[in-house]
Amino acid sequence: MLNDIDVSDVTNMDHLFSHMNARENNKKIASFCGDISGWQTGNVKIFNCFLQSNKSFNGDISRWDVHSCEDFSNMFEDSNFNGDISKWNVESGKDFSWMFKGNKKFNCDISGWNMKNATCVICMFYECPQYAHDLSNWILPNLKPVVWNKEYMNSNKITELDKVNIKSRYDNFMNHKQNDHENYEWYKKAEAEYEELRDQLNDQKNKVREKNRRRRYGTN
Repeated sequence: MLNDIDVSDVTNMDHLFSHMNARENNKKIASFCGDISGWQTGNVKIFNCFLQSNKSFNGDISRWDVHSCEDFSNMFEDSNFNGDISKWNVESGKDFSWMFKGNKKFNCDISGWNMKNATCVICMFYECPQYAHDLSNWILPNLKPVVWNKEYMNSNKITELDKVNIKSRYDNFMNHKQNDHENYEWYKKAEAEYEELRDQLNDQKNKVREKNRRRRYGTN
């Protein structure tokens, strides 16, 4: 039984159950949906791509201890996972990028997560259409500047978290730029990035307004 395996000393679960939906001659030859609810994961530091592209698993991992994990990137990417992980202690987490990217099922309310040490949350919910919870209360003081993909920015798929992400960096810049000369260039980059994304968002809003106006008045 998988649930009886002692994983208490494991520190890296990178790609452990990823791509467990392999097919050959149109027949499924690999899948995973076993019970791992009792695993002792308190020493795991890396969950990168843990269930990436695993469409079968939706087991109970609500009681997992993830307090040591720093890398949650791509953990549930393109999976169907929709379990309750609202009580997870992710305080040590730094990289949350693409965590739920392409997950068409996930809608657990994780607004209570302590994200104070997160350095990257870019595209955390990209193409995750079911997610509908307010994350505006997240405090993200340690986010690092990222190079936004222009194609992504122009795709009209900028998520609410992206807005929180860039706004948090901008607020951090405004609060510290006068007193932190060592990282001044970092803050300047964050400011420029915020202004660029803000302009992009405003353009999107204006296009939607114009489209609605034309529909209302029957003009082309």
